[in-house]
Amino acid sequence: MPAITPQQVALAIGAGGAYVDVSQYVRGPEGVAYTYGRQDEFRDPNPGQFSFTLENQDGRFTPGNPNTPLVTPLTEGTGVCWNLGGRLVEGVVSAIGLASSEDQWGRVTITVGDSTYTAGRTGMLNLAAAIAIGAQPYFFWPFTDPAGSAQALETSGNNGPALSYLPDPMDGSMVLTFGAPATAPTGDNQLSVASTNLSQTIGYSLGSGRGPQVTYPASTLGAWGFWYTPGASSYLSLNVALSSAQFSVTLNKWSAQVVFQSTTGAAFTLPASTSAMYVSLVITYDSTNMFVALYVDGVLRQTTTSFYPSYNSPTVTVDSVLVYFTPNSGGLGTYQTSIAHLSHTKTLVHEEWAGLTSGANRWAALVSCVPSMKSGTVDANLAPVAHATQSTGGSNVLAAILDLVRTEQGHIYNTTTGTLTSPSTVTNFRARTRPTTVKASFDAQTELQGMPQFVHDVTNMVATVTATSPSKSATATDPTLAARVGTASASETVTLASATDVLMYAQDRLLRGKNVALRAVSITIDALLTPTDRSADLLGLVPGDRIRITNLPPTQLGFPTWDGWFLGASERHAPGASATESFTLYLAPVLPPPAIFDSDRFSAGTSLSLAGAVTASSSTLWVGSADGTLLSTSQTPYTLQVDSEQVTVTACTAVVPLNLLTNPSGRTSLTGYTGTNGTLVLQPGADTQLQVNASVAAGAAFITLESMTIGGGKLLPSTTYTFSATVVANPTSITVGVSGAGVTGGSAQSTIVPANTTTRISVTFTTTAAGAVAFLVSNGSAATSGNLIQFQDAQVELGSTMSGYATGNGQVATVTRAVNSTTAAAHNAAALVDVAPASIFAF
Repeated sequence: MPAITPQQVALAIGAGGAYVDVSQYVRGPEGVAYTYGRQDEFRDPNPGQFSFTLENQDGRFTPGNPNTPLVTPLTEGTGVCWNLGGRLVEGVVSAIGLASSEDQWGRVTITVGDSTYTAGRTGMLNLAAAIAIGAQPYFFWPFTDPAGSAQALETSGNNGPALSYLPDPMDGSMVLTFGAPATAPTGDNQLSVASTNLSQTIGYSLGSGRGPQVTYPASTLGAWGFWYTPGASSYLSLNVALSSAQFSVTLNKWSAQVVFQSTTGAAFTLPASTSAMYVSLVITYDSTNMFVALYVDGVLRQTTTSFYPSYNSPTVTVDSVLVYFTPNSGGLGTYQTSIAHLSHTKTLVHEEWAGLTSGANRWAALVSCVPSMKSGTVDANLAPVAHATQSTGGSNVLAAILDLVRTEQGHIYNTTTGTLTSPSTVTNFRARTRPTTVKASFDAQTELQGMPQFVHDVTNMVATVTATSPSKSATATDPTLAARVGTASASETVTLASATDVLMYAQDRLLRGKNVALRAVSITIDALLTPTDRSADLLGLVPGDRIRITNLPPTQLGFPTWDGWFLGASERHAPGASATESFTLYLAPVLPPPAIFDSDRFSAGTSLSLAGAVTASSSTLWVGSADGTLLSTSQTPYTLQVDSEQVTVTACTAVVPLNLLTNPSGRTSLTGYTGTNGTLVLQPGADTQLQVNASVAAGAAFITLESMTIGGGKLLPSTTYTFSATVVANPTSITVGVSGAGVTGGSAQSTIVPANTTTRISVTFTTTAAGAVAFLVSNGSAATSGNLIQFQDAQVELGSTMSGYATGNGQVATVTRAVNSTTAAAHNAAALVDVAPASIFAF
């Protein structure tokens, strides 16, 4: 077959670092060598790397040569893009080598690392701070200054001014506290103010036109962000004066308000919490107006507009930055308000990601720490991870990314689109999937360079595995392996949040090391020698794809085909007399998975609980899922851990709905809500919740969530259910419950939600043979003006003890097991069966 074309190389050596095609200078029989991924499933993947040789007779590519004709000299960090057969690979120069012999000085060898290489050179001792630093801030005041300081140092590297303590003229004493204890999720110490009846200020003011200059992208004045921990009764205000505009944001425990120029935005109610929240202000403009958008924990809360038609220069002087700590009504209190990580960046920064525990959110946080790294396709069902402000690896972003990849036994790989001189690269995170579809099949007799090497060894086999996460540890042992490896053991570091998941990981590691069958280590294919053109298949492989080898000798091996998962590759693409288009593909064997789920992950990623009886004689388990992640109904067998028992699942039935009423996150409609008093507001964003502002009479019905008819409707007669919801009330306590003729005795079943707390309420009730049940919120015992209620995750579940086994879109499945040993009380399985799939609905 012909060589794979085109093969081109571009370097970022043009004006302003623009890419320039230098394919004419690529020389030498070495061609281009490329490696990526991992060589076996027990190693961390290495950064992608490729190398090539350039003709350099005139010295243009010699680093530091003052006579180079290049507009932008070649050096480490220079961007590189390589095109092979339409597959683009982008990276940065990591090394430039000149030959050791004089007659070869006319050549230079360029080594290039991809974005994961850059991640490995990006330090990260604190995730929240690393997110801000990764945004390449104009200014960054982390407020990590030691106790006793009088200044907050600026640490962006742009030589910004320190923020100094500016004492109140009425009281020269310093009440601001540097080095205050750290607050999650920053993990850093911070600046705080204790009880005082006078304003305390930190900042700088240089006067008009004398501050640091910042050059902004078109139509923007950047973003400001900081962590704010509200006190019981104090205010914090950030004031910024620019040569083109002025703005401030004022916050207290209950509300936030933006003033921009002379325009004051409507006050926004903050979450009822004394925990740290991340506040951001994003400033944009058009030819007539400027806009300040206020975000709290990444959710847009309000936008303030100011008429300002004269702004026309992207270069702006930041004349002053002032942070005011002001007491409420001049009174003393027992409050302590704090601020941390004040940054000024080009675009919105999401430091709040550092406190989120889902694997997908942690991935997004880590990618944002590396300026050249952009997130691409990510498995949305990555397992929740234990909260840790510091990387388990501890030294750089790649170490933290590899913690996640190891946790999922997954894959990271880059995808580059665009053109040779205008590439765009994203980094993808693929969880450890087990696809059943074969991506590519290769004939061992006609397409491989020699037969693949098959092995069956104990290299990675152990009898005991201990898996440890930042908060959990679990050990799994397989006594059957002791005869082969004795007491050999292994330790694995993961970031899983659930103890069950950590144990599942340890079990999976045992199985992967067990080598239950012959496995191929790698295969090598030269695309120049295959009878048909396989270049598109070879160039299109990504880690995690399933590969099949056919036409194997069945007499010697016992099988004619073998399937493996693609882990990575070593490639060499050389021209000339010794031309080759060689691909060595590294593979992992397709083994039966333990605890596989419909997302094809090997670990749960969320809690699974028994939702029914386990008896010594039964062959069925009821398993409840906490977030709708289901057990696989087709890919069996696999293993479940039930207390101290390991259950081999041989069959799994179709899923049976458990919840009758759900309120999923992300709701965008008020349909189904009715209120006798007050105004309903649906807050936007990922944590969508219903917010009710109202002035109501004592004991009046506040809002009806839903009304269900018993018999022929959503509720079964003479059946016990549980109604639950997460509720916040401010400033007066409220009653949440159920009522109606359809409830036993006809009297309301209810519970009290205390004021100013976040409460998960649970009300159990029993239906009668007829009637209707209303799920509602009632006001307190006294008339209230301006009471505020927020609630989310409301649901109606079957039974009196099911809460905790299923929330949101909770599900159950029946599992046929091969082993049983424990005994428990019987569960009302018949009631579960009677609930039709159509009974699940969202209000």
